[in-house]
Amino acid sequence: MTTNERLEKKAYELGIDQELFERDGLMNVRQVGNLVFTSGSGCGNFRQGLIGSELTFEDGYLACQHIATIQLGIIKQYLGDLDRVDQVLRVYGHLTVDDDFHDLDKMADGFSDVFEAVFKDKGVCPRTLLGSRNLPVGNTSAELEVLLAVRD
Repeated sequence: MTTNERLEKKAYELGIDQELFERDGLMNVRQVGNLVFTSGSGCGNFRQGLIGSELTFEDGYLACQHIATIQLGIIKQYLGDLDRVDQVLRVYGHLTVDDDFHDLDKMADGFSDVFEAVFKDKGVCPRTLLGSRNLPVGNTSAELEVLLAVRD
């Protein structure tokens, strides 16, 4: 199975409409040399609110899976083929959490699990996560961005 096929399979499993990959009027990707930086993506209306009080851990995990699939779609749209990704270098994200919620790393595993399912070892990378009180788009529960190394 190709990398692109693994993305399509994951999007289908999560019930994600590929129209979410297109965001008019926004710069989704910036490439400098062989580095590709994505703009942060939230999960839109999929999960909104504070994780730990308004949303469960499972809601946050699913939101992170949703965002990973959106990010992969944006990357595929930009590159034309996910097999051009040489390595995922870093994931950075904000998660909207209640004061007593501290399992950001475990919740963001939803994002990492999708990237690893699609890219295999190339999808494993360092990540930085910060807890936040609110995020844009109706207080989405998470927003994550990616740094990649690509080849021609």
